[in-house]
Amino acid sequence: MKIVRLTVQNYKSFHKPPELNFAPEMNLITGANNVGKSALIEVLSSRFDGNPHRSVLTMPHEGDQPPQLSTVDLVLRIGVDETQRLLSNKSLYFTVPELTPAVINSGVRGYSSDYLKRFAEEWIFNRTDFLYELQLRRGVGSSGISIPDSPMSSVYPGMKVQPNQGRTVFSVTFASGVLQVGSASQGGHEDIGVAFFHELVAQTYKFNAERFNIGVSPVGTSRVLNPDASNLPEVLDNLKENPARFEEYVALVREVLPPVKGISLRPVQTNRVEILIWLVDPRSKRIDLAIPLAQCGTGIGQVLSILYVVTTSLTPKTLCVDEPQSFLHPGAARKLIEILKRHRQHQYFITTHSPTVITTAGTVPMTLLTANEGVTTIEQLDPSAADSMRRSLLELGARLADVFGADNVLWVEGPTEELCFPKIVERVLGRSILGTAIVAVARTGDLEGRNAERVLRIYNRLARANHMIPPALAFLIDRECRSNDEMLELKRLNEGKTFFLKRRMLENYLLNPDAIVAVVNEIEGFSPRPITTDLVNAVLEKSKSIAGLYCNKKINQPQWMTDIHAAEVLAEVFRNLSENRVEFRKTTHSVAILDWIIVNSPDDITELSSSLAEALQVSS
Repeated sequence: MKIVRLTVQNYKSFHKPPELNFAPEMNLITGANNVGKSALIEVLSSRFDGNPHRSVLTMPHEGDQPPQLSTVDLVLRIGVDETQRLLSNKSLYFTVPELTPAVINSGVRGYSSDYLKRFAEEWIFNRTDFLYELQLRRGVGSSGISIPDSPMSSVYPGMKVQPNQGRTVFSVTFASGVLQVGSASQGGHEDIGVAFFHELVAQTYKFNAERFNIGVSPVGTSRVLNPDASNLPEVLDNLKENPARFEEYVALVREVLPPVKGISLRPVQTNRVEILIWLVDPRSKRIDLAIPLAQCGTGIGQVLSILYVVTTSLTPKTLCVDEPQSFLHPGAARKLIEILKRHRQHQYFITTHSPTVITTAGTVPMTLLTANEGVTTIEQLDPSAADSMRRSLLELGARLADVFGADNVLWVEGPTEELCFPKIVERVLGRSILGTAIVAVARTGDLEGRNAERVLRIYNRLARANHMIPPALAFLIDRECRSNDEMLELKRLNEGKTFFLKRRMLENYLLNPDAIVAVVNEIEGFSPRPITTDLVNAVLEKSKSIAGLYCNKKINQPQWMTDIHAAEVLAEVFRNLSENRVEFRKTTHSVAILDWIIVNSPDDITELSSSLAEALQVSS
């Protein structure tokens, strides 16, 4: 079960914000302090009380009372397996609209038991998932859950409930593979929508920055962590019954928190168990040096709880993590995000104003919150666009230098490569960047001519002189018009850690007519007519014969895709086909073309991926 869309009204700083759309995996919520990040997490966790919005919008005059009802509209995506599991555990009832003349005219004559059973079978079995709408109300005397629509309408659009339309209720049970349908007496039954909401609450965890009082709990048999993590000692004690799984869990904890060398549990008082944290090698047998979790730092309890849910849950969960950088060192926060990205079956909502967290999360949806006079404004950013990431960092007052706490750095030619290469590593090579930061050199011209030796030595000196600058330096830069001797010399100057693209520049891998067509046709105002591959090919063919686009002005048509100045070619494609309406921008349009190629024609960048993998192997 995943949250697909959400709208919150009249709750804390949220007045009437737009509908929010969320990804099924990781979602970032970012913004400065006191703009509503924690309030949005409260709503997403479905654990909130009525707290009406207070601003001049709801209280234009002193002494006015704001509307008392806070509402949240949710759209859930629910799998058929989850529906069957719910029906196996309890009897549920479905609310469907009474028949209207329009529906009767469509061929439906009545809600016979056979008809309802056929509907239930189609709704439950003949689909992989479906969307379901709920509205949560929190306020004085008005709290509750309403079902704005009917499950029938998700199968039969003609069955949509109309205002003041009556409803029919019938019950459904599913046991031993047999579906039973009957009339519903309200007693002993629960509406399917309410059951879905309770399931969402049960599978949702909210992790705040404050210290968890979870060091000791009663002994029991549960393997499911409570939403407040209060039974963490109990579930870890039971996890020990599977030594291999327990060791995998401890290894992940060590990955985030290297000082933690081991975890053990011991009985205390009567029928209670306590977590011990080992900061020395457990093989030392020095249990007298093990520290109770209650005496450890704030972040350890959160990490233990988060990783337990992520790694042991048999069904997908929803995890709301509020400001992880507030209870974790930047390096630990980065490792935690990397682990969450590897466990993609769960849905994550993470609030943060940390550039480290934002950068590590990579190309995931971001919701940017700002506030003015107590009113939150929401903007959902596309992180794959260069200016979206920059805008979010600018809103936080952050700079690229803030992410230099990486384990190592791969220096690349420019800002376009800085945006593109992480995509290739994760989506084409299928590997995690982990602690490697891919960063553009300050000025690419510094690596040309006589300056190259001086610049490479400066970068090396910085890396060796200060532990704050990451070591294991490597460069991956454009080949440009360098000779083999020139490239060998630069490799020698940097102790073999300088690598070159096999083609002149990154854009030489992006001269795919279909990709170019897909991108330009999505640009508003690019051309009054649709651009075709024939039009793009015509410009490319003309460019192949322009001597000034080649090194030393020598046309080399057989190797034109390798040797031509591809950035100038793409600039000409944009100028020509848009009739000078749109200027080619590498950090926007090159990234968009690469995105299309990664999805639709990844073989085009096999050589580029290999060059990047070779450089990363050295830098890591």
